[in-house]
Amino acid sequence: MLAKRYPAMYSEDGDAKDLPDYNTIIRRHNLITTMLELNIVGVQVRCWFAEDNEIDLDLLPDDVDSEEKAGASLA
Repeated sequence: MLAKRYPAMYSEDGDAKDLPDYNTIIRRHNLITTMLELNIVGVQVRCWFAEDNEIDLDLLPDDVDSEEKAGASLA
């Protein structure tokens, strides 16, 4: 859902790819490194697909340097 609202880049083993559906990503994540990067109001959020139904989100606190960015990051 976030990838429809914000600029997103999906990669497999570091190579940019078209964003597949979630089920495809989950099938592939045990074989390759899958990552989705979102730019949410200037905050880079990296999404790592760990286990089924589990996504780890990674962001730098220093990127959240305004109330606008803090509110958008929590949306």
